Amino acid sequence: MFRITTAPFSLATALALLVPFAAGQDPTPKGYPERDALTPFRNPTDVYAPPDELFRQLRIMQNLANRHSASKSFDIDGREVIDHEEWRRARRQVEQIGLNAGMLAQMMRLHRDGTQRATAFYAAFYVPSVDDVLELIAHIPGEPLRRTREAAFRRAIPFLRAHLGRRFGDLSTEQQDALRKALPEIGSPVAKARGLVRAPQEQDYLHTLRLVPFLQLLDIDDPLDQAQALWFLKETFKIRLDLATLWLEPSLPRIRQLLLDTESRQVRAEAIGLFEVIGPDDLPPAPEG
Repeated sequence: MFRITTAPFSLATALALLVPFAAGQDPTPKGYPERDALTPFRNPTDVYAPPDELFRQLRIMQNLANRHSASKSFDIDGREVIDHEEWRRARRQVEQIGLNAGMLAQMMRLHRDGTQRATAFYAAFYVPSVDDVLELIAHIPGEPLRRTREAAFRRAIPFLRAHLGRRFGDLSTEQQDALRKALPEIGSPVAKARGLVRAPQEQDYLHTLRLVPFLQLLDIDDPLDQAQALWFLKETFKIRLDLATLWLEPSLPRIRQLLLDTESRQVRAEAIGLFEVIGPDDLPPAPEG
């Protein structure tokens, strides 16, 4: 199994790191207490009428994919493929009709019909734009139905493995030129609004992922939710360790608390696995006091 750090990380090391947090802390420290439309768990109450033929074809794909006997794999883009001619025919129809990421996001957040939301989450991984798919993946923790979250989690990690680690230097010369031309002029108001301060460089990552909703799942009381969030974060940091530096520090007190206090072996194992990935040398220092 691929590891980002080769340094050994024992339970004793993990417990040593916990000592500064063992006293005087919030009973349930929350790394990201602010709530928004992606925070677990939403209470969708609206009704949407998605395109009938599009969703009919998507349900054909989804039903075949959910069969235990289905032969599944993931293509080079990290999208699930079912070895069944009816599934391939339905996917061609979906591609011909077209998927709108905005419509899917609205359904995920607001549609009260859980079955329709599950189809929207399934469809998300076939949206052509990689960045759109990554934005839709960030909706997973807010979904109130566990079975829908779990199915989306399983499909998300292969997609992230295919795309999250790609850099500007991995593109062909033609692709690099096309991307440069599509960017606003550096120094322009549009560039400033998008946070662009220089032209892309070889080592720049092409994509990113908002991890706040996944870290907020750690604040849910259910150990299964906690374990699944830790697993997802661990697998994501295996792909991009810099995302741990970017997002993880505010949630470290909660992760340490779960490691120390939980009665769930699964939560403890996933927390140790997360620390194995980031490594003790990469762990931000404990705050004073």
